[in-house]
Amino acid sequence: MAKNSLLHRFSQPLVLVWDDGCPFCARSRRSIKALDWLGRVTAVGKSQVGTVPAEWVEGYTEAAINEGMFVRALCTTAHHQSKVYYGFYALRRLSWALPLGWLAMPLLYLPGVPWLGERVYGWIARNRQKLGGCSDSCEIN
Repeated sequence: MAKNSLLHRFSQPLVLVWDDGCPFCARSRRSIKALDWLGRVTAVGKSQVGTVPAEWVEGYTEAAINEGMFVRALCTTAHHQSKVYYGFYALRRLSWALPLGWLAMPLLYLPGVPWLGERVYGWIARNRQKLGGCSDSCEIN
């Protein structure tokens, strides 16, 4: 990856779509907001998706948000493309934008970590009702 591309990844604005009907998800979003010292992440609750610019949520699906968070890296130059991330990969992409995430980032790219991360993230997403005091509104279908 070229130096310019790496710098772009660190500074690229992100849109995070989260399940705003879930207390566990709300706590996670508050943690991300607290760590977003550079203001690179815009959080949008899934109930607000229709109120933001369409390019922010292009690629978002209601079914996918039930599997985990959605992150869209916005295109800021003609040389870079917007890209969509879900679940573990959304979390890993967030690590580029959050200064404390930079500490964990090298670990998230080690061989085997994505495989394990997908499974751990999936288990947490499926069990978020038990983990975070969710009501029936955030039960995974």
